[in-house]
Amino acid sequence: MAWDVTWWGFQAWLPSYLLKVRGFTLVRTGAVAGLPFAAGFIGLLIASYVSDWTGKRRAVLVSVLLGNAFFMLLTATASSATMAIIFLAATGFFLPAIQGPFWSLAMDLLPSRVMGYSSGFINTGGQIAGVGAPIIIGALIEWTGHYDAGFLFMALSAGLSALLVATIRAPKVQAGARAAAIRG
Repeated sequence: MAWDVTWWGFQAWLPSYLLKVRGFTLVRTGAVAGLPFAAGFIGLLIASYVSDWTGKRRAVLVSVLLGNAFFMLLTATASSATMAIIFLAATGFFLPAIQGPFWSLAMDLLPSRVMGYSSGFINTGGQIAGVGAPIIIGALIEWTGHYDAGFLFMALSAGLSALLVATIRAPKVQAGARAAAIRG
């Protein structure tokens, strides 16, 4: 759920940030707002592959979450619109990259007989974050007068997620085992 704060907060507040803080036009906002998600496509594929190739799902997840937190912080402190775009794209690279390693880890940890229920429960937490994160971030921005507070909140959420993932006792997964099984 803590990671979902970054996902939903990023999606909800990115266009407003580009319009109000960076002074972009609507057209430029639309064009630039897509860059993090294009980068995310690449990050998702790379993190998923590395997770299967190495079998170190927890380490990949922690790395991705810390990358997310780091670039959220850099976005908050970007000195120019160009730097903000670069940091937003880097954030976007890491943001969805948790998906493959996360769900693979869930499959490694949970018995198959409860996978459907467990997935639903996990996603319910994400939906709760989807309701709360935009409201909390909006309140932080209004209270402080700065979007930096929203990016800091999202970075802290990603950092908390990394800490929580680091405490999971993950089972040993043979490196490349899933990839070999898929190839047949």
